[in-house]
Amino acid sequence: MIEGRHPRRDEGYAPIGTTTHPALHRLRTAWAYARETSQAVEAINSACPGLRAVPVCEGTWVLQGPTPTGGSVHACITIFDQLTVIRVEDGKPYEHHLINLPDPLRTARPAVA
Repeated sequence: MIEGRHPRRDEGYAPIGTTTHPALHRLRTAWAYARETSQAVEAINSACPGLRAVPVCEGTWVLQGPTPTGGSVHACITIFDQLTVIRVEDGKPYEHHLINLPDPLRTARPAVA
């Protein structure tokens, strides 16, 4: 602990002077990247506009929203620096897309042998 601060206490909140939490900004940027590079993700975005950001726990966010037919869409970043996009519709198989993020959006580092 530095100066009496708990290291994880304020992790889920935006630093003072910023308007968007860095993890949320990263998720939104990853979503924009996926829309540009994946036709399937762009099709999901076109069919289900207006995904909203929901905090899951401290420092972790997911984009989610309904589909026109009553299903749902969820997008989040995995610990492996991939954007996972899942679309669930009743009576249909799940759509599941993994998009590898470009270097500027990556945070995981390879293990050193």
